[in-house]
Amino acid sequence: MDQTPLSAFATDLLGRQPFCKRLESFILTEHHFVEGGLVISLNAPFGSGKTTFLNMWSGDIKTRRQAQPDLPRPVVVNAWESDYCGDPLIAIIAALSNALADTTNSDAQPAQASALREAAKDIGWFAVGLANNFVNNATGIDVLSAAGLAEDKKEQRGEAVKSPTNILDAYDQKREALSKLKTTLTEAFGGAEPKAIVFIDELDRCRPDYAISYLETIKHIFDIHGIVFVLSVDEQQLQSATSVLFGPTLVFKEYYRKFSHRSIQLPAPGKEDLKRLTQAYAKQYLQKNAKRWCILPLNDHQTENISLLLGAFKLSPRKCRRFSAFWVTLIPKTPRMKRLYYGVSAPGLCF
Repeated sequence: MDQTPLSAFATDLLGRQPFCKRLESFILTEHHFVEGGLVISLNAPFGSGKTTFLNMWSGDIKTRRQAQPDLPRPVVVNAWESDYCGDPLIAIIAALSNALADTTNSDAQPAQASALREAAKDIGWFAVGLANNFVNNATGIDVLSAAGLAEDKKEQRGEAVKSPTNILDAYDQKREALSKLKTTLTEAFGGAEPKAIVFIDELDRCRPDYAISYLETIKHIFDIHGIVFVLSVDEQQLQSATSVLFGPTLVFKEYYRKFSHRSIQLPAPGKEDLKRLTQAYAKQYLQKNAKRWCILPLNDHQTENISLLLGAFKLSPRKCRRFSAFWVTLIPKTPRMKRLYYGVSAPGLCF
């Protein structure tokens, strides 16, 4: 019996696997031509299937790593899900730590995962202190109190501590904690070849300040040769977000270039891709369990016409799914309703 794992691209309706292979090959080569971590911006409008593509890509790498353990670990992070937490550093560290500790992988490294979490704790407590301690001064933040909280937590773990006596000491201690974290990251993921590809999804859906904080964190903390970031974004939307903070005169392309080494466009669906997508959506949304009626007879000719219509309007995959609802009714399939349907009353459409 064939025990070959099901390909992550088995449900690839848009035929993007060849593009994925080219992009991955490009990343593994381009990684050698940057000093720190490589950052790729994968650009496409909302609803283009970026999330589905990233999930397929990461799943494909995870499957292939069973036979090729030297491939980089795939790490998927949904930036929007951590938006309300306010700290992208902790969100990314948690994802990297979980990837190292994942026992489903033959090369799981729980010790390194634990070391990474420990190195991140001081930064985390420092951030908690900043968030919860306010004083009546120009900044509104008691930095010494925040640093003190971080030192208290270290003392509880039995570590030697040096309580800060002034703001410069607090600054030095935070820099020391960041340096320790970066060293631990380098030990876990640094190297000549990529050790991890971190897929950051939904960044353009975040609050403008959080999106910028995410980019700054990747730039300053994770700029490690051995970690590759793929930012799945709608660059036009991200440009709008940065304009909120920096004003309309910001030259976005120059600003964004500080964070992203290369910008790659996710291919738009072709004619055959849309036809395949239309046929799948027709089966899934219009014919599922005979619960819906379709206004048009769904033969091959009609689905091809619909795919041509979708292509003419250049609709995204998400809009294609919504468009399919235009052709259906919500009327139950009963003899009485059939007479009503074909009689004088027109059914209500589902939009």
